[in-house]
Amino acid sequence: MENEDSQKERKGFSLGDASQGTFGMTESLNSMANQKSGIKCEDQPSELVKDEKDQLQSRMKKWKKRMRFQPQNVVMDKDAKHEYYKKLVDSSEADNLELPRVVSVMEHATACANEIESMLSAIKQHSGNKTALQTLPRHLRRRAASHNAKRLPRRLRELAKQQAAQTSDTKNGVTNKKAITRQKRRRKLHLQNEYAKRKGKQGWLETHVWHAKRFHMSCASDPQFAGWRNRVALHPNDKCFRACYRAAAHHCLLQDISYYKCLELSGERDSLLKIFKTSTYTPDQSFLFDDSVVNGKKECTIFLYDTDITPALCIGPASVIWQPINDNTTSDTSVWIWIHPVVLESAFKLLKSYTDLHANVRLRDCSENLLRFRLVGPKSSVTLLSTLHAFNYSKNDGEKESKEIPDEIASWLASHENIIPQQYARFMSKMKECHQAVFNPIEKDHESLDCENGSIYSLVIDDPRLTLPLQKTVPSFKSTKALCKANIDVEQPEECPTESMLWDDVILKKISSSRLPDHVVSTRIREAKLVPTEKGYSTPLPVMLIRHSGHEEAIHGEHQTVHGGPQTGFASGWDLILPSNWGMAFWIPLVYHRVRTGGLREKKRIQLECKAPHFPEDFPDTFAGMRWWQVEKQINHDKYFKKPPAKRPNFSVLASPFPFAPCWNYLFSCDDSISKIKISDDCQSVSNDDAVDCNKINSGSVLIKGTSSPAVVLLSNEASANEKLAIKPYSKRKAETAESEVIASKRIKILVHDEHFCTVYKDQSKLQLLRKLIVTKSYDDVAKMLVRLESTYPRCLVCVKVTLLSKGVPSPPAMLSLPGEDDIASFVESRCEVLSDEENREVDPVEMPHWDPYRKERKLATKAAKQRRKSKKKGIPPVPQQHPYSFNVFPSRKIIGFITSGDFLNSYASGGGVGFITLKSLLLLCENLKMLPESLDLKLHSGLIALMRNSNSFQYRFVKLDLMNQ
Repeated sequence: MENEDSQKERKGFSLGDASQGTFGMTESLNSMANQKSGIKCEDQPSELVKDEKDQLQSRMKKWKKRMRFQPQNVVMDKDAKHEYYKKLVDSSEADNLELPRVVSVMEHATACANEIESMLSAIKQHSGNKTALQTLPRHLRRRAASHNAKRLPRRLRELAKQQAAQTSDTKNGVTNKKAITRQKRRRKLHLQNEYAKRKGKQGWLETHVWHAKRFHMSCASDPQFAGWRNRVALHPNDKCFRACYRAAAHHCLLQDISYYKCLELSGERDSLLKIFKTSTYTPDQSFLFDDSVVNGKKECTIFLYDTDITPALCIGPASVIWQPINDNTTSDTSVWIWIHPVVLESAFKLLKSYTDLHANVRLRDCSENLLRFRLVGPKSSVTLLSTLHAFNYSKNDGEKESKEIPDEIASWLASHENIIPQQYARFMSKMKECHQAVFNPIEKDHESLDCENGSIYSLVIDDPRLTLPLQKTVPSFKSTKALCKANIDVEQPEECPTESMLWDDVILKKISSSRLPDHVVSTRIREAKLVPTEKGYSTPLPVMLIRHSGHEEAIHGEHQTVHGGPQTGFASGWDLILPSNWGMAFWIPLVYHRVRTGGLREKKRIQLECKAPHFPEDFPDTFAGMRWWQVEKQINHDKYFKKPPAKRPNFSVLASPFPFAPCWNYLFSCDDSISKIKISDDCQSVSNDDAVDCNKINSGSVLIKGTSSPAVVLLSNEASANEKLAIKPYSKRKAETAESEVIASKRIKILVHDEHFCTVYKDQSKLQLLRKLIVTKSYDDVAKMLVRLESTYPRCLVCVKVTLLSKGVPSPPAMLSLPGEDDIASFVESRCEVLSDEENREVDPVEMPHWDPYRKERKLATKAAKQRRKSKKKGIPPVPQQHPYSFNVFPSRKIIGFITSGDFLNSYASGGGVGFITLKSLLLLCENLKMLPESLDLKLHSGLIALMRNSNSFQYRFVKLDLMNQ
């Protein structure tokens, strides 16, 4: 009874309010003392009771001290529970809410027990991809423990049993899904699904999977390939520099250039000619295609321009193919325009602005329907002869095969029954002529005019997989002689038509969808050749072949020795255009004929061996070229400043003001007394916030005069720092004064073309005339012509071939400098008088070391770097250091140009490349030719003598410059 009373008293105390708490507290403490001692209060001594009372009083004081801030007017309910969720009720009911003063022990203990149980179960459960054996350190893992749980420590045995049970069958007989074996994962259906997921936003060519296993591919995050819309094969994994050169020079090199985009213009022929005349600029403003081009017999290369701006703004090169004309065709026709993917959007917007003016002209992108391969080398003709076999068709056979061939294709074949064998016979004869012109010196000069550069040949062939050799074999002309004789007997008209099914969009889609799978027609799987006429294996495939003649011999007879440059016809070959979905069906047979495959690097090297400009890096007058060098400048800048000062060249001491990218604005400084610091600052890039937005350049978001061509606004030094090298979109503003009424686009035009923008002179007739005047030493006529051109084009560059006359290899952006009189005198003395003395042949000048004005700043930079490291440890974000993009120390010899592409050339056995110089510098170089004797002038083939120096070297090298038309 005493215990029950005492519990009630304690409970009553705990539920009573603060005013009655004192009495309950003393009473409960007395009962607790009685229970501990086991003696009633009456039997205890007075002193002991007094001590206990004192303790109780002290405890009461402490309790009152703690409770003095508690509310005094709260009515407590003894039966109230711990329900804090009542705070979620309405505010009107919250005033009468009763708050508990105690915690329900049983409910609290139950909740804690549940939490502890869930925590223990979570600890026991295994989360992650590791097995029980993998959780152990490596030195404790045993092979036997992988299948025997008793070999594991006791703490992991239960986990190992659970993991083993998950992989085994359950009691109900339902088995869990096991991992797919590699054999099933490598099936074609699984691979196609996986590849479809991996493509993402970056497109894949049809040969991407084949290249990805053997080549280095371009990365989607690489800014150099941001606007290409496809991942491209860069170069093979193996070392193949010389192998690819030998293939291009003596055998066959195969490249997939399907990343080039194809735009189709369709409409009336007269309207199309007007559009091309408007979008293609020539100095005399009179551009017309040849008759062979308009009739669809040849491919022509043009340059797209935005002619609304004066001078015209170049967009980029394009290859044009006209649809062939026949008797049944109307005035409507179509034109294919093959362009680089970087300029696709700007070219599309430009042509779209012109087509809007002509209601009967339509523009569309047909890149997804066509593929394009390039074969380079003298044996490319034999390779195509052994790969492309004729499709034998007759009306009787068409009736039998009507079930296999779609109606649209069958009707086209029936209407062109006589043309198909004539086209193939013409193809065979021209292949024979091209092969004999290269390998038979007797008939080398008797090449037919039909096989000249750009000639088009249309064919209808059979599936190349049907004649795929079981093993890789090298094709020979002897093995194709019998085939040539059988097809050349067909009567050929004087003008064989070049009509093709590729121009019909409906037929093209039928052909792409009617491709038989590889397991049906693959000779490698069957290990035997198939007969095309059996079981409907034969499929008509339209293809188009385009001839490119390659390197042409220079007018001075450049190729006179073994290492005098590439021979005439180097890099000649064929472009193969075929329907989509048939890429690998042609690629594998070509590879099985022992061709060498190359990537983008090999394509650049072939252009460089011919000393021909490559798009976009060798086109500084286009925005694609400007964007390329802007990105290249940033890459070289970051790579340079990642190295410590002791491990990188000092460009101030070397007097290399522009080591990361060429600065064309420096070349056009009219006054030599202009402040060099001003010029350097003008060519120096700014911070990331003010840098050129490459995406805007590529997308063509910056418009000029209402057209669709993009423009970079490069402002002068007087402009604010925020406007330097920045892109400003076109915006219409209200006129405030009379001067502000000028159209904003005209202001942009003045800034672009009068201060920083440059053009490249491309008039072929004028350039050929200028070369002849230099050869004949008509320097007065050269001076008059250059003065006239400079007045018309004040900011104009000329493309030149660069050939080193001694040691050295140019590395872009190397500087082209003007030699002084002493340099020319020493060059003449060493070349003419003592040619046998090797010591005197090394007379190339050397740049003397310069004083570094940034020496103190570099020392302060090391201290600032230490301070940044300390602040980084403290958690303070460091301020990024601003590094210069150009240096204010200039060489002693005047810079007249830069090299944009250069390397060691195998055909010359020396260095060479492609560069650009100003028109004004041509006059100075021609004056130096007057100092050369006639004997030396003939040996140099009347080339211009200049100096070349790499950015990381003091050594100058004498080079020969030859004018070149792009």
